[in-house]
Amino acid sequence: MNIKSCLYGICSILLFVNIALAEPKHSGWPLQVLSWDIDKAYPGIEYNYRLGVRGGEYPYTFSIVTAPSGMTIESHTGTITWTPIGTTLGNVVEVKITDSRGDALKHSFTVDATTNKFYFVASANGSNSNNGSEAHPWLTMAHACSTATATGYVYVKRGTYNESFPIASNMCGRFFAYPGDSVTIIGSSTGTGSFWINGGNKIIFQGFTFDANHIRWLFSVGSGGYAHNIIWRKNVMHNCYSNDLENPAFIFFWNGSGSVGGPTGYQNMIIQDNIFYTLRNINNHGASVTMYDVQHSLYEDNSTYDIDGRGVDDKDMGYMNTIRNNDIHSCSDAGIAMCTQGGEVGEDISYNHIYSCTSGVAFGSQPGYLNNVFVHHNTIIGNLRFGIVLSSTDTACRNINIYKNIFGNGGVYPYLVPQIQIFDTISGNISYHYEYPIFFKNVDTSKVQTDSNIVWSTVAADKIAGNSWGIPPTDWVDWRLRGFDKNSILKQLTLDANYVPILPDSLKIYGRNISSSIKPPVFVQPRVRDSLLIQPNPFSPEKSASESPSLAQKYGNNAPKGTCISFALQSSGAAIQEVNITIENNVGERVAKVNMQKATPMTVYHLWWDGRTTTTSGVNWDGLKAISSDANGREMSGDKMCRNGRYIVFLIVKDSGRNRKPITKQVVLIK
Repeated sequence: MNIKSCLYGICSILLFVNIALAEPKHSGWPLQVLSWDIDKAYPGIEYNYRLGVRGGEYPYTFSIVTAPSGMTIESHTGTITWTPIGTTLGNVVEVKITDSRGDALKHSFTVDATTNKFYFVASANGSNSNNGSEAHPWLTMAHACSTATATGYVYVKRGTYNESFPIASNMCGRFFAYPGDSVTIIGSSTGTGSFWINGGNKIIFQGFTFDANHIRWLFSVGSGGYAHNIIWRKNVMHNCYSNDLENPAFIFFWNGSGSVGGPTGYQNMIIQDNIFYTLRNINNHGASVTMYDVQHSLYEDNSTYDIDGRGVDDKDMGYMNTIRNNDIHSCSDAGIAMCTQGGEVGEDISYNHIYSCTSGVAFGSQPGYLNNVFVHHNTIIGNLRFGIVLSSTDTACRNINIYKNIFGNGGVYPYLVPQIQIFDTISGNISYHYEYPIFFKNVDTSKVQTDSNIVWSTVAADKIAGNSWGIPPTDWVDWRLRGFDKNSILKQLTLDANYVPILPDSLKIYGRNISSSIKPPVFVQPRVRDSLLIQPNPFSPEKSASESPSLAQKYGNNAPKGTCISFALQSSGAAIQEVNITIENNVGERVAKVNMQKATPMTVYHLWWDGRTTTTSGVNWDGLKAISSDANGREMSGDKMCRNGRYIVFLIVKDSGRNRKPITKQVVLIK
């Protein structure tokens, strides 16, 4: 017989109380400039360059030590502007960067004010038979890329351009929208990506509006070799689409042969001051940026929203990357994910504002390794999600530090912890039980240390850590007895219209204090984006999801037969009045419907469908059979089995008397 039990070592609590607990650590990274310096300025046109800095203690203060006449620097962002009057060569620029502890770094470079190696593209009067000067511009960016020198700079003047081209290491990849002009680039590829960066060094795209034109990737980086020193700054990127699992993204870095911290990889990628929005993927597998083998890079001051998947995804072999001061919301998966497909070392995630995502930050969703991670001063209206990687006995999985954050949404499980399936053999019979990950059971503070946070959970605080099934919840008292959040504050919060907690001045040392002098990213009014996921898909009404090893890990060994329709409702600030799940066949006939009231925002619900019809008016959620292991799960069934084929699932939400935009996904039934 099968024996199932949920064990997590209650008796061992007494052994933990007197352990000397470690405090979360800071990265200790020194101040360092990661961006490459723009070394030319065109007389009469504004020079605009922002330093990309990591390390030290953020926020920073920037000041000019030496510079040509008229050059200025924005003291909180490090943005340098200058409009040279005439030609001058070898202008020395020295900038002093001071962190919050008073440590300082001086950074020097030279700028030539010259017309040499500058080129122009214009839709109004351009021709690719011209010489590319301002008076005689080219017509297309593709021609400029293949014709200009690799160390030249291209200004693109106002207009709309349909473009798609590769950038090899011997081509020009330095493009600026002409200051003050509105320049829209529509990706014209009929393949999977529009701009293919194949190797190369010191590339920049600045100031454009990019329409990805409904394809998988806007920028595909590295299919022809590793590139270094690329800047994407002050761009708007939108409208990616993919119906597969191939990591759709506005910027995608290919998986290569690099190793964590090794000499190969994409180094010094700077992604600053951009807006990323609207990426559609039925598998919720997208991201604004998906990074394989990316090292020593900076994702800073971006506004990212309405993504089917993760806001930003450091997928594999990341090394000493910084994700800082971004506004990330309305994503169907985590706002920031460290997937650890192979391994990741060194991640500073700080001063971000994350809300209306399924999780705030995800730690290790794949079975690689993860270490030297520093998550601090973030404001996260949502949970922190720990992956199976943190159950590993591998000593490479260690030093995860979480401090000075605000997180939670007033609901259960601000720490979402995976249940680990442990197989046993008793008298020759195979059985299993579920346990908490090793870092929790053993209070292994060399793996995870979290402290000095504000945690927003239910008033009862009876489900601080755990999962909805398989392992018992851990309350606030037990969580602290185990050594976590010893100096943290459990607090009920009120949010303002921008999803920022309203706090007294004494508590503004926690989270990202956007009322400070730090320049926040561009705020975009959130578009409410509810999420919908169907697994398994295709499905058989005769099989349980538990028969799939990967789904058994997620749903347990007693999952109902059929498919699981998971949905989460994002908060729009208004009360949710009604939720409808409707299933139609391929000719638009309704086969099933569920009506639901009193849904809680940012809570994941599970509706199991066995392929049978219901009444066309629908059945009520509360009247469905509850799933004992899942408080938010219900089984839907009926009398008549549907035919094999494709069906459309509609998620329709009403709040404040209006309908949100429905979300639809296909599901395939195969008996």
